[in-house]
Amino acid sequence: MERHHGFSVKKDWVRFCTGCVTAIAWMIHAYTQPGDACLILTPVYYPFHNVVTNNNRKLVTADLKYENGYFSMDYDAIEQAITENDVKLFLMCSPHNPAGRVWTEEELDHVLAICKKHNVLVVADEIHQDIVFGENHFVPAAAVAEGKYQDILLVLNSSSKTFNLASLIHSHIIIINEELREKYDQFASGLNRTEVSVMGMVATMAGYKTGDEWLSNVLEVIGDNYKYLKETLETELPGVVVCSMEGTYLPMIDLRAWVKPEETHDFIQGKCRLAVDYGEWFGVGYEGFIRMNLATDPVFVKQAAETIIREAKKLKEK
Repeated sequence: MERHHGFSVKKDWVRFCTGCVTAIAWMIHAYTQPGDACLILTPVYYPFHNVVTNNNRKLVTADLKYENGYFSMDYDAIEQAITENDVKLFLMCSPHNPAGRVWTEEELDHVLAICKKHNVLVVADEIHQDIVFGENHFVPAAAVAEGKYQDILLVLNSSSKTFNLASLIHSHIIIINEELREKYDQFASGLNRTEVSVMGMVATMAGYKTGDEWLSNVLEVIGDNYKYLKETLETELPGVVVCSMEGTYLPMIDLRAWVKPEETHDFIQGKCRLAVDYGEWFGVGYEGFIRMNLATDPVFVKQAAETIIREAKKLKEK
């Protein structure tokens, strides 16, 4: 964290979990009561929706602004959602999946200030912190405004995205505020839970100590995959939008100019024979979008792009 993101983590702040989504569930149980409202910014990774509703909390959504493939926060909508629903917990995805945004410090400062103003705790899921491209710079929520918001933050991260270690079920919970940390420890002590994954811990240590060169090469591959996909689809299928991908490896693609939203599943699965995630899984109004995984061999990205182009042009021929 210090070497890559300029933020020093103290050992006493760190706790462990089997994964960031599980950690979100733990935060919900530790800091809210059944029926309490939890806020998410849609479109967002669909387990964010499920982890709230499956734990008998009230799901509150505020839509990101979307324009020409670029997403941004709607601060008025966020504050309105908080005040109208008495939100207790904000689940923040940073970098944001699937919007592909690496929030700037100014953006984080603004949204965290709203939360602090209304006494809302913030779960900052920063699992994609190392998957950032170009001139974009990941800012840890705990470092914003020189640590101004540390007393409302529950930070989650993992090496699972950085080094493809999700199957080793190991993640980190970082709680800086002592009172919040004690409350979490009291909650966790009552759980019937397994021990930390030793393999996951050893793999994380190996990655963080020796994986810089590997990560740099992987980011280059993902970046090239994105550049190819965006240029190829938008050139061959005018009107298709491959959304901005400042971070993560999972861009949204707006196919609505060529494929009717209600026919997207049949087009992608039936005609293109591809496995993707669908936009409506992430938020209302994103029918006709897909999310594609670019953390793979360029051969597969090229094959997928060529298939989408070929099948989409067939639709226009009918």
